[in-house]
Amino acid sequence: MIQRIQSLWLLLAAALNPLMLLTPMPERMAADPAEWIYWAPMSMVALASFALLVAIFSFKKPSLQLQIVRIGTLSLAGVFAFEVAILFSLGGIGPYLWDEAISAAITGSSLVLAFLGRRAIQMDQALLASVDRLR
Repeated sequence: MIQRIQSLWLLLAAALNPLMLLTPMPERMAADPAEWIYWAPMSMVALASFALLVAIFSFKKPSLQLQIVRIGTLSLAGVFAFEVAILFSLGGIGPYLWDEAISAAITGSSLVLAFLGRRAIQMDQALLASVDRLR
């Protein structure tokens, strides 16, 4: 399970996602009168974390693992877009919004780790394909 580097990348990405909840960004999202501005990113964070954890345990089927990681990555990209939009709606990125910017940095880091995991899965698939050609 944790023998491959993609498992490590995906585990780190999934572990970083809940840290976003410790920042003031969810409070800023909940302060908006439109409820979907809070629930859409929170459900996408939950989906991304769940998808990345499921992808770790689906290592026997690399093509399915790649699709699951793609779902998690797209969810993280959506959350990142929400966070950047909220940052700019609060008045840009200034010293008074560093706490909220940390949330976007955490999500961006998780997104990069998910991309690294996806790339490692693709390299693993290429290695398996080259070994199959030798047989």
